[in-house]
Amino acid sequence: MITQGILDVFKDSEYSNAEIYFEYMDAKRHPDKEYIDSLADVYRQKYKNHDEFGLIICADNYAIDFLTSEAGLEIFSPDIPVVFCGANDYDPMWRENRSLMTGIVEHIEPAETLDLILELHPDTKRLLVVRDNNSHTSLITTEQAKKEFQPYEDKLQIEYLEDMTVLQMQETVANVSDDTVIFLLLFSRDKAGNEVTMTESINAIADVSSVPVYSVWEFYLGNGIVGGKLTSAENEGRLAGEYALRVLDGEGADELPVLESQYHDFMFDWNQMERFSISESSLPAGSILINKDLSFFEEYQKELLVIFIALVLQFILIAFLLVNRQVLKTTEAELLVAKDKAEEADLLKSRFLANISHELRTPLNGILGFSEMIQFGNISEEKCTHYAGLIKKSGEQLLLIIDDILDISKIEANQLDLHNEAFNVNHMLDDLYSLFKVQFELKEPPIELILVKELDDMGSFLYSDEHRIRQIFNNIIGNALKFTHEGSVEFGYSVNDEYMEFYVKDTGIGVPEDKYDCIFGRFRQVNDASTRKYKGTGLGMSISKSLAELLGGNIRFESEVGVGTTFYFSIPFVHVPV
Repeated sequence: MITQGILDVFKDSEYSNAEIYFEYMDAKRHPDKEYIDSLADVYRQKYKNHDEFGLIICADNYAIDFLTSEAGLEIFSPDIPVVFCGANDYDPMWRENRSLMTGIVEHIEPAETLDLILELHPDTKRLLVVRDNNSHTSLITTEQAKKEFQPYEDKLQIEYLEDMTVLQMQETVANVSDDTVIFLLLFSRDKAGNEVTMTESINAIADVSSVPVYSVWEFYLGNGIVGGKLTSAENEGRLAGEYALRVLDGEGADELPVLESQYHDFMFDWNQMERFSISESSLPAGSILINKDLSFFEEYQKELLVIFIALVLQFILIAFLLVNRQVLKTTEAELLVAKDKAEEADLLKSRFLANISHELRTPLNGILGFSEMIQFGNISEEKCTHYAGLIKKSGEQLLLIIDDILDISKIEANQLDLHNEAFNVNHMLDDLYSLFKVQFELKEPPIELILVKELDDMGSFLYSDEHRIRQIFNNIIGNALKFTHEGSVEFGYSVNDEYMEFYVKDTGIGVPEDKYDCIFGRFRQVNDASTRKYKGTGLGMSISKSLAELLGGNIRFESEVGVGTTFYFSIPFVHVPV
């Protein structure tokens, strides 16, 4: 396992093509001096040209002891850097004998594993620690375990199985009580001196044990132990491999500190957990499980993730298409509305042109006809004077039509200029009253014209465009004159802190509610019959609305069919002191 960790690190590095030699000392089975001396002779002959090595990686105390011995220093030059791992304890003399040496000291967590045992098996009264009494590693780990287990001895009976054959150990394990848990430290050689592999030792225990078995070594996992906080040989090999790469990259082995392995994880065998009814929820957070049958979702996690992403993308695409479809529908609807408006505008302009041509032709015909009669007719002086008056009236009517057309053109082109100056509102309204009074009295029956002024003459000065305010009044009062057949027309103003609000109130025919939108529309009248019966360009109220807004105010109306209509337009009241 250590070897695999080292090779994995080298495989992913720039030294992946390095030539690596492996030597398996087998010193655990043959720890005697005669064997070690014979092995040294083999290495001495085999590695005559040892100076070609760039680095040596050694695992376990036997290998470290050999490399720091006199024979090891003779065969493998002290100038060759060494990285060790799998060492159960650290001896400073190693670096005294071979200065270019660093590495990883193996570390186990027996106390944390025991805490876990007591948590998972609260009825435990006895802990049976299995270890051999022959190997160096077993002696070191037993010493550490005894030290860490000492605080538990007042509440737990702790026994150490040692100096036994495999058969004796099995007999002991097979007869333990149910309140016992077995703690396997290390069992690599029995009392008879027989070498026992890692797999053989755990199988010998697990085959006969009716109680849970725990350990501190990952290499026992999957062969019969429940689990524990396990030291990973493969991860320790990775750490040694990373140290080796640093040395090969130029760092001095004597400059790198000796590290204690930190690769310990809570790891468990699902098969053993099921055997002893241990729930996954009772394990420490982040625990690693082996041999667990994956659920459908766990087994096909990647495939399901791909399907999920595909479904999400499909959903997004469908949503996009639906939104796009809705946008297209909305756009289509807007286009239809725009088309209808364009067609309506085209129709209105056509009607306007037909109407305006009629409106222009009427006064022109009057001017031309009466002019010919004056020029060529044999008429009296009295008739000549009458015809001249009609020509003047037709000219004034023609001038008003032309003014409307020019005004609407300037408004659409944003070229209508205002000429603000101080003027007396009361005097302006008096002029309008005088202008319209006769026209209202000439109607059949006569219509009463009423003027209401809120301020006296001294306080009625306003800073604005008098001509445009007159124009608005002319349009509104002119309409009131056309559409009021009995009753009265009242006009005037009221004042608040910010605005002077003018109004024209009539008792005319009123405006139907479904025609409200037509009032301020350009080229529009309430109905076509109005154009034929009452004449006009259909521009007056549209111009009035634009003028009121250009003057900084607004215009509105209230109307009821058969009762009458009231128009209001407000102008900012910029008071001018006299």
